[in-house]
Amino acid sequence: MASFMKYPRRNRLRTESRTPTMRHMLHVGISGGESRFGGVNGFSLIEISVISRSFLRSQIRHMIRTIVEHAYGRLQWERLIWFLNNPNPENFHNSGMVAAPPQGLFLEDVVYDERMFINPVPYHYHSWDETDEVLCDESF
Repeated sequence: MASFMKYPRRNRLRTESRTPTMRHMLHVGISGGESRFGGVNGFSLIEISVISRSFLRSQIRHMIRTIVEHAYGRLQWERLIWFLNNPNPENFHNSGMVAAPPQGLFLEDVVYDERMFINPVPYHYHSWDETDEVLCDESF
């Protein structure tokens, strides 16, 4: 596997063939958080949980940056909705939005269905592949 250093970001953005950027979130939740370390107090912690079958590189960091920018009033509601309706990573780059720094972001859990090891992708199907149930409220 080649290093990303050999293929600078500006060149990656110019390539004609791109990885599809549409990913469907199964769950996005924002709630008050608590420290995972004993005795750490005095901080306002927020827990953001995201569940999906797959993610793009830096996708979570871009999502967190967007949430923080809106919370501080630096990103207007209309612009936030525009980003949601136009999820191409190039839009973030062209608007000058950089990914959130990794400090403070923790990967808590990765879940694999045991059947994936017996019948691997692309042949494995999960129950959520066949559901018509609405998993989140998309109204704004």
